[in-house]
Amino acid sequence: MSWRKWPDVIIDSGRELYIPWRISSGEMLYRDIQYLYGPLASYVNALLFSLFGTSLLTLVVFNLLVIGLLTLCIHKVFRRLFDRFTATLCGLVFLGTFAFARYSEGGNANFVCPYSHDLTYGIALFFLLALTLDRYLACKTRWRAATAGFLLGLMFLTKAEVFLAALVAAGIGFLLAEKRAGPRGTAGAVAAVCACAGFAVPPLFFIALFSTRTSVKEAASMISTGFRSLGYGPLVTNIFFQQIAGFDKPAANAFLGFAALAVYVALALGVLVLARLTARTQTGNHRHMVIAGVLLPLGAVVILSRNPLWWVYTGRPLPLIVLAYLLILLWPFLGRRESEWNYRRNAMRFVLCSFSLLLMMKILLQVHFSGPYGFALALPAALVAVAIFTHHLPRISRRAGWSGTTARTTAAAIVLCCLAVYVRESLAVYDLLTLPVGEGNDRFFTMAPSISDRGPAVNETLAFIETRMPVAAGFVVIPDGVMLNYLARRRNPGRWFEFVPPQIAVFGEERIRDDLEASRPEYVILVSQTTDVFGPTYFGNDYGFKLKEWVTENYTPVHLAGSRIFSTEGYGIAVAERTRRGP
Repeated sequence: MSWRKWPDVIIDSGRELYIPWRISSGEMLYRDIQYLYGPLASYVNALLFSLFGTSLLTLVVFNLLVIGLLTLCIHKVFRRLFDRFTATLCGLVFLGTFAFARYSEGGNANFVCPYSHDLTYGIALFFLLALTLDRYLACKTRWRAATAGFLLGLMFLTKAEVFLAALVAAGIGFLLAEKRAGPRGTAGAVAAVCACAGFAVPPLFFIALFSTRTSVKEAASMISTGFRSLGYGPLVTNIFFQQIAGFDKPAANAFLGFAALAVYVALALGVLVLARLTARTQTGNHRHMVIAGVLLPLGAVVILSRNPLWWVYTGRPLPLIVLAYLLILLWPFLGRRESEWNYRRNAMRFVLCSFSLLLMMKILLQVHFSGPYGFALALPAALVAVAIFTHHLPRISRRAGWSGTTARTTAAAIVLCCLAVYVRESLAVYDLLTLPVGEGNDRFFTMAPSISDRGPAVNETLAFIETRMPVAAGFVVIPDGVMLNYLARRRNPGRWFEFVPPQIAVFGEERIRDDLEASRPEYVILVSQTTDVFGPTYFGNDYGFKLKEWVTENYTPVHLAGSRIFSTEGYGIAVAERTRRGP
């Protein structure tokens, strides 16, 4: 199955292990280690390493606990906002399509070994926030307002896009709560003060923590790094981020979104037609219509399965679906006064949909369930779509006098058939991950040598480090591959560990080169990692010329694992030792 098959052997997973290891060893984030996100996940993981030992297994076990907690929160949120049956399906969709998924050779697009723990922890915090806001709408106490603010404060320390989406959604929740309550004197202002006080606690804690080793001003600047990175032009305008958002071909991607939406609409209409036909049949034929309600969506999924592109486009219409649902939810707030229960439920639905829509801004025209972003950013919207199918379509059927049972059975069959396809795709990839990398509690599996030569090259390099490098020798991996530092337990003496085009463009090649020269790593390891997703393909050939010149002038090759590096011959890793110069 998927056990120990979640990480990527080179990209991102190493960063998620290396940074907390170095923090637990006494180094300081931002000052000693360059980082673009908030500090919360890195320090939580460092604490785990300090308490339970530094290992991949430590993070895996904790992330499994987070997945369990998140599943319970998802079930509770959707049970309150919709119904128990829908909540159960949403939990299954989360587990099968997002939490444990792997749809390609690259890892990181799952909640067990994510490309960024700041992202997955932020998503989990939002669902805790949603439960808190729901309770606040039911009973507006200061403690609940403070708790909501505290959770927002924690999210402030994760990833900027998650926090900003949650901030807007939470603000809408508070406004809707005050609208329902009407004039309450100073009670609303007191609740707002409590929320702000709760929000301030997590950032102030990290400012105090960092200010023990730097100035208060610098500490405050450090915790806001993730928000300042939103203004880095080379990051925002890089072709990679344009492509994942779909802005490189906006018209074509928008068309695909509407085309995929047409499939969703056709499936929804099919559910309603079956519900109507069932209501008109005699009792003896009722069972046959219910069976048809299961077999027809199964047949539709089988037909769609013959076109692999459909499953790539499945997420494309989610922004349109959520936006339409948001507009529908606006109507009760503009019309007649509802009961307290209906108002609270619709208010929280509005909060959830607002968060879902804003969270997809980074992948707006190319929403997907795979890759380093879609597995998390598309999650809430996908669950909202499931709720529309399995809760609202049966309600529409019952109100029209049709069979709600058939509508629910058919809608659930569609969801479960789609879930089965995604699980099958993940299992097919997991079956290919047979080559072990690392040892003991750090052991995981990557692609078999017959499929990819990354794993063999990494294993050979780790063996060289273990047998040929001095124990105290540090090294830097260029352009990406800090997983080697972590698995070998050899530190990078400098603060830079990623040398891909966006980082070089943002921070400046000369600055990075000067810092490398000052840290004087004894070894440089060059990984033949293509970076064409960012534009330039190979380090030294298409970008990073000054860094390559520095490596060439100061280091001598001593080992090559795999093929010639930075070429089309295959995957290779070259080890170079610092050249010893005479007096």
